[in-house]
Amino acid sequence: TLYQFTFFQNPDWSRFVAPAKEIKDYLMTFAKEYDLYRHIQFDTRVKSAVWKEDEGMWKVVTGKGMLKCKILISACGALHKPTLPNIEGIDSFKGESFHSTNWDHGVSLEGKR
Repeated sequence: TLYQFTFFQNPDWSRFVAPAKEIKDYLMTFAKEYDLYRHIQFDTRVKSAVWKEDEGMWKVVTGKGMLKCKILISACGALHKPTLPNIEGIDSFKGESFHSTNWDHGVSLEGKR
């Protein structure tokens, strides 16, 4: 399967390119198994991150304060700031409309193209 670690394999994927929910569930299980949540800060805006060579650590200034760490992973995602297309009439469209970053799972897409 495309989305898994070789040392933490999931034999129960529904298909080769698994749906987003399966991938998310896999990653959450992985994080719990390896006790990673205590090292993760979610919903935290990073203002700056500077590698301190003499300390061998990152100095990270966030909206919640300053921290130091040996490993820094940026997980902001490519679509964290949605940009809507410039389409005439988009503001007055009466149907369901949403950007993929704000997916509305309550909207049925059956019969839609």
